[in-house]
Amino acid sequence: MSHLYFNNAFSRRPLDESLKAMTPFLQTEFESPLTESEGSEKVRQVIRQARTSVAEMIFAKPSEIFFVSSGTEANNWALKGAVRRGKKNHIVISAVEHFSVYQTAEYLHREGTALSIVPVNREGIVDVDAVAEAITTTTVLVTVQCASDEIGVIQNFPAISDLKMRFPDVLFHTDAIQFACYEELDVSRNPFDLVSLSSNAIYGPTGIGALYVREGTRLMPLLHGGMQEEGMRPGLQSTGLIAGFGAAAEVNQKSRKEWKSKVGALQQTLIDDLRLLGLTLTGSISCRLVDNVHIIADVDGEAMLTLLTEQGVRTSSGSTCYQYAQKESHVLKAMGVGAEQARGSLLFTLDKDHTKEDIDTLVGHVDEALGHLRRLKP
Repeated sequence: MSHLYFNNAFSRRPLDESLKAMTPFLQTEFESPLTESEGSEKVRQVIRQARTSVAEMIFAKPSEIFFVSSGTEANNWALKGAVRRGKKNHIVISAVEHFSVYQTAEYLHREGTALSIVPVNREGIVDVDAVAEAITTTTVLVTVQCASDEIGVIQNFPAISDLKMRFPDVLFHTDAIQFACYEELDVSRNPFDLVSLSSNAIYGPTGIGALYVREGTRLMPLLHGGMQEEGMRPGLQSTGLIAGFGAAAEVNQKSRKEWKSKVGALQQTLIDDLRLLGLTLTGSISCRLVDNVHIIADVDGEAMLTLLTEQGVRTSSGSTCYQYAQKESHVLKAMGVGAEQARGSLLFTLDKDHTKEDIDTLVGHVDEALGHLRRLKP
């Protein structure tokens, strides 16, 4: 992988441990876990171990982990599965949720579900008191992300999860997909009912995620069919992807602190260097994922991307969901960033394998591209 790849919020290179764990199940160990044979027992054992590893990563029970195809599916299931319980018909989300939460909430609203969107301040942080005030007697679900894939801002999720004590009949969900790679989430101390996770976000394979469903939580399935995942998520499991996810979760538990320290130092270097170029960070500096550097330049972001791509730099202008949908970022809009200003967005997300030399090279290319575009301005 190129050391000028700075698009890790959207896809990371899988760990060697994940690739090794996956290989047998892509070649010879292909039996269904629901059949009875020596081969299928081995498959079941691997799935059990992976479920345990993912559970241990967030201090959950293995029986509370349900494998799904992606973080997007986990988010969809959390919202739709809660609403379809049928007794209550109001959900609360923050204004800076991931596209898969935001779009799902809007879909449910069009279908008749009442929706409250809690605003954020200029730093992208949700007021916990405002979340509490939005809850009514008809609220079925509250969802506030642990951290944003777009701007990297970490919410006060412990305080939000503590609202469960005040509103025991409301389900509390969090999208912890980006958060889980470098930060600890302990569901034994933070009483969320539902937590979305994704393998690729912790250096595992793409195409596999998980939804944590706290024991005793009633949630309607999205799909119907066989008894895979206790009938909650039917469909033949991809043992290879599950094995890769489990291996990544095991490595994550051992290496998370080391990764965080290294990436955090590189992030600070990049922020300082970009500041010297007249670029400032978007959102909170103190409450932030260690791999995320989102800026708004005084030039066109797409033009910057083109110039950086020519130099081998791989990055983005924000969420890839917006790039392909060609929509304005609802996250930046919620923070008070105007449409014209948002056109200057650039997002660099770092990797555990980046070096100081990689940062220096990146900054050099940014400086050159920025200077070129500034000279072209009228």
